[in-house]
Amino acid sequence: MMRRAFTIIIMIIAVCGLFAAEKDSTATRKYYRLDGIRVIAKEPQESIGTITVKNLNKENIAGEINFYDTMKGVTGVAVTIGAKGESNLRIRAFQKKDVKIMVDGRTLNGGYFGNVNLQEIPLFDVEEVQMVKGPVSSLYGFNSMGGAVNYITKKPSSDDWLKLSTVVKRNNTHNTKAVLAHDFQNWDFWVNYSYNHTDGFMLSKDFTPTPFENGKVRNYDNNSSWDLQSKVNMTVFDYQTIGVTMGYTRADVKNVPNSIHESKVRQFTDWARYNASLLAAWTHTADIESSHRAYYDGFDNRYHEYRDQSMSYDSQNSWVESYAIGYEGKVKMNYLEHHFANMMVKTERQYYYRTDIAGYQDGLENATYTNSIAFFNMSQLTNILEVSGGFGISHSIRDVIGEKTINTPAYFDFSAGATVRDVFFDKIVMGVSKNVQYPTMRHLFSNSRGNLDLDPENAYKYEVSFLNTFDFIRPISLTNTIFYNHVYDMIDRKGAKYENYLEVKNRGWETALMLNVHKNADLEFNYGYIDLSMNKDYPYYEVPENQVTCILHYRLPFDVRMKYQFDYYDTRISPDDNDREFTLDAYNLHQISFSKSFGKNRVVLGLENIFDVDYADEYGFPAAGRNFNLGIEMVLF
Repeated sequence: MMRRAFTIIIMIIAVCGLFAAEKDSTATRKYYRLDGIRVIAKEPQESIGTITVKNLNKENIAGEINFYDTMKGVTGVAVTIGAKGESNLRIRAFQKKDVKIMVDGRTLNGGYFGNVNLQEIPLFDVEEVQMVKGPVSSLYGFNSMGGAVNYITKKPSSDDWLKLSTVVKRNNTHNTKAVLAHDFQNWDFWVNYSYNHTDGFMLSKDFTPTPFENGKVRNYDNNSSWDLQSKVNMTVFDYQTIGVTMGYTRADVKNVPNSIHESKVRQFTDWARYNASLLAAWTHTADIESSHRAYYDGFDNRYHEYRDQSMSYDSQNSWVESYAIGYEGKVKMNYLEHHFANMMVKTERQYYYRTDIAGYQDGLENATYTNSIAFFNMSQLTNILEVSGGFGISHSIRDVIGEKTINTPAYFDFSAGATVRDVFFDKIVMGVSKNVQYPTMRHLFSNSRGNLDLDPENAYKYEVSFLNTFDFIRPISLTNTIFYNHVYDMIDRKGAKYENYLEVKNRGWETALMLNVHKNADLEFNYGYIDLSMNKDYPYYEVPENQVTCILHYRLPFDVRMKYQFDYYDTRISPDDNDREFTLDAYNLHQISFSKSFGKNRVVLGLENIFDVDYADEYGFPAAGRNFNLGIEMVLF
């Protein structure tokens, strides 16, 4: 399979190369505006190593409906859907609970399991996605050991007011949005309403039915939801900004597909997610700025689990309420020349309540309080050398409400990085960090497995990236990244309870090639390798050892933009509910889309999984077969 994948990639590159004979004076300028997946450094300020950026603009966005869709095809990132219909995001083999998910820097609540389900977050007006896969600065705060993903929303325009858009797929799957936004001179507002519905996705024709899965429309995958997000920003006293954001997402019934090897039926009712935050950014002097954010992010739902497909016996009926409330303040100072100091203070309370008809009949109510302070400094020492580094200190309180509280000791983390320009390579970025990951509420408070004496997990992360741009007939950008991760005190079940007893390692290499093959064509090639053999006793579930993504952007006549994407995923290990391990077959996917703009309006037509490949991201959970998408976006005024 791997040989076949590379053969296809070589053929694509060869065909694209036929266009390289025509030299054009604007090629270099066009190349540096490549709009696919790119690798940068320094931005945002929290960066130690490199930042991978995926732009979501008119040419790139096609069939994306939620945040889960945006993470597909990114090297070093494995995103799957498994039990309870939740997305599982892994960055360089780190587990989903280790990855911090943010929207405009606001951390989303991971709840009891520490996992943010990307499928539950509609794709509102997002400009780009920033991903930190390597060393992480303390300025990201606690619980970012595995990396960070930040979704940056678009700024309101001073020209437009109302925009409507819709994306339609097979089997009555659609996302419809209305965005009312405008930028005035001293303030702006943004309101986004979206409605999502699906009757379930179609399986591949090659799928073999089981006694519990008919092989046509995926069982129990139909659901609908609506979402309302808003924000207002205002400039006061010339240089000071205050803002408010609020959001609410609701689904009356949310069906959850079960494993194709079991007869259970799962369903959420009264599912809701809500958030609010108050922001302020102050310019104190020409050299001192501060930002402040008070936030609240919560959700609640009722979960049902039926043992029979007729849904006559409700074996699990639980009510869950969870929220995170906190404050984060940052100060940036420019001292001397080309030296920047950053400080952060963060405090957060995370609350969880659960009651059900089984092990939590009397209800379980608990909370954690986590506080941290961090310092980070960046210095431009010479024209070719920039160094950065910092440290953080944090501690937490574990509260079994009404019974007891436990104070942990203080925990220390650090980060250091250096960027060298124009020495052998255009840029060399080096980074190292030690990051702390606190136990999830499930680790601490579970009735059957919880352990209040757990220590945080610790990860030492190392990364070196080499970036070079040059002309070889056409402009080329090449980035190679080498990384090594070492996790201590990793938490897993040992006997009846969770314990700190695992030590795991991994290492790997990623390469990103961007090539302007013709004045109308850009090619992206991304390859990732991760060595999973370093831990004989610890399997990395659903993580491919080799991963390839190749994207061709081509401008056709009449200014029609074409995007063709090829993805290859190596074999993966995946368990069933009884922890028996299975090897999932390698697979490759092809998709194509065409986009045409008419002034501020556009139409997108795409085809996903062109060859109707039958594959599974996790054992027992098949993915969608061939699908189409039709997108329309209109600016009314």
